[in-house]
Amino acid sequence: MPPNLKKVLFAENPETSDGSVRGLLERQGVEIVACDNGIDAVRKVYGQKPDLIVLDVHLRKMNGHQCARVLKQDAFVRDVPILHVAASGSALDRYWSKVCRADGYLKTPVTERAWEAAIEELVFRKKPSRQVISHFNVIPELEDQAILMMATTLLEQDLLRANILNEINMMDTWDTSPADLVQALMAIIHSLYPFTVGAALLISDNHGEMYLSSEGVFDTERIDEIHKLLVAHLWQTHSMLLKPDDITNFFSDVPLLELLDLGEESGDIYIHTKEDVPIYSALYFENIRVGEMTKEEQQVLWLALDLAHSVLEKKSLARKSQELSVIDMATQGYSMAFFMEVLGREIANARRNKYSLTLITIIISNFDEVTKDLQPEEEIRIIRIIQDAIFRTLRKADIIARWNRANFAFLLTHTSFENAKIPTERVQKNVLQDISVQMPSLGPLMPQMGVCGFDPDQDQTPESFFADAMPKKATPKLKEVKSPPAGITPQQTERNEVSSQ
Repeated sequence: MPPNLKKVLFAENPETSDGSVRGLLERQGVEIVACDNGIDAVRKVYGQKPDLIVLDVHLRKMNGHQCARVLKQDAFVRDVPILHVAASGSALDRYWSKVCRADGYLKTPVTERAWEAAIEELVFRKKPSRQVISHFNVIPELEDQAILMMATTLLEQDLLRANILNEINMMDTWDTSPADLVQALMAIIHSLYPFTVGAALLISDNHGEMYLSSEGVFDTERIDEIHKLLVAHLWQTHSMLLKPDDITNFFSDVPLLELLDLGEESGDIYIHTKEDVPIYSALYFENIRVGEMTKEEQQVLWLALDLAHSVLEKKSLARKSQELSVIDMATQGYSMAFFMEVLGREIANARRNKYSLTLITIIISNFDEVTKDLQPEEEIRIIRIIQDAIFRTLRKADIIARWNRANFAFLLTHTSFENAKIPTERVQKNVLQDISVQMPSLGPLMPQMGVCGFDPDQDQTPESFFADAMPKKATPKLKEVKSPPAGITPQQTERNEVSSQ
């Protein structure tokens, strides 16, 4: 027996014990701290600080697995080796022993040879870390209820983390915008491990979109620094070349939920990417304090971040799929990709056969404001009400598509600019009326309408025609539509007719 192994806490179930472990301890002359249930075992560990803890898996009141979980999460006693013993020796027993961080497992009856091998490995595996504060000065006399609460708290923490991780995995990537998706992910991760600044970089085709969440305000210098750190990480870790100038910034409109006081900021920066190639996303955090986490906390964090990357990757793939799809997944109507193909074809036909085309756009300028407290499915309902109002106003032959959030475009063939004024006004009226009837609790919408008649001399491409149809007072972020080419004159944009309410 090693000389530094003088006191052993041995907890056994007298109804199932075969006596082999107790016999070994008695023959080797160590001091035995005996107990017959799990609650008593935890209490005596704190009170007597043994050199080794031997736990019967099938203890009463609290089993050996639960005891190990409680003891291994406490900095004062976690360095004391724990040995599980059980008659079953099943794979399931051994699995839970490892999950609960026991240092070893022996099947009973225990032989002298197996015992000595296990003890030598446990005692000399590593020396316990030095403790400046004695546990006698900090740990009070623990009542049974207090020990049970320790075990229950650990279980509740595990369930909470499991629910949070499941929530990440189940997030909707089709109907949620990238900004809203990142905001939700940051709030969930922050609920597990608080941080002061978070950013998500979505990467596609040598371009990046960076979504930032913070309790403070970002200045240009700070953003440039984050760009450089992310770019350097991608190059050093994944040999991916992305220039800071190729990153577009988006800022969260909603602060992080339930921000905690982290005290003086340490300035720690943590960047996380998946090991996969190619890389579609990078996550950036300040003061998340990974170095202060336990190994188990780090593993939960890494799992959460890997799941977050998977969600962001699904969003990127969904966006690419949507760009190529004929159907808009949110509305089940035509996609913008299909609309632009039709627009190009109609422009060519109108130029060749000399007939009229009119392109109309509708932008709900306050959509973000009126939907900020709604669930994603409620937003989708509003979008579909708007689409249905447009459908019932226009002809069946007119082409309609959603191009961003609740913004729509519709093409009227064989219709002049003058003749398009009446359906334009009807669309606006019907949208407001249908929303007020079907969702009376929603605040009033503010639609802006743009109307543009086709000019074969000026509208050379579908993109320029579409840009001319934007309401003059609106400043939308066109995701699916290219910017108009250089050389567009102010006279072209004056062809728009804007109606707002």
